[in-house]
Amino acid sequence: MGGGGGPIPQGKDREKFHLGKAVYNQEIELSNLDSSKEVLQAEKLEYLQGSLPNPEKKRVTLPNLAGKLTDLQMEALEYFISVRFNVKLEKK
Repeated sequence: MGGGGGPIPQGKDREKFHLGKAVYNQEIELSNLDSSKEVLQAEKLEYLQGSLPNPEKKRVTLPNLAGKLTDLQMEALEYFISVRFNVKLEKK
C-alpha cells in the first residue's frame, strides 16, 4: 500500500479519524439500509470514490455503503479520506 497522507490527528479529531478508518476498511457493523439516506449518501460516496488514488479505487467500493451509514459515520469517513489521502473535499 502506498502513499504518505497527513499525520494522524490528535485529540477529538483522532476519534473521528479512527471511526472513519474503521468505516473505510469495513471493520465495523453498519446499520440496516435507510432508503431515506441512500440517494444523498450515494452521491457523496461516488464523489469520495472518485477522489481516491487509483490503487485504492480498486480495493474499496464506497458506493456500496450508501444508506447504511449514520451521519456521524459518513462525516468520519469524509474526514478520514481527506486526511489519509490528503484530499481537499468540497463542502456541499
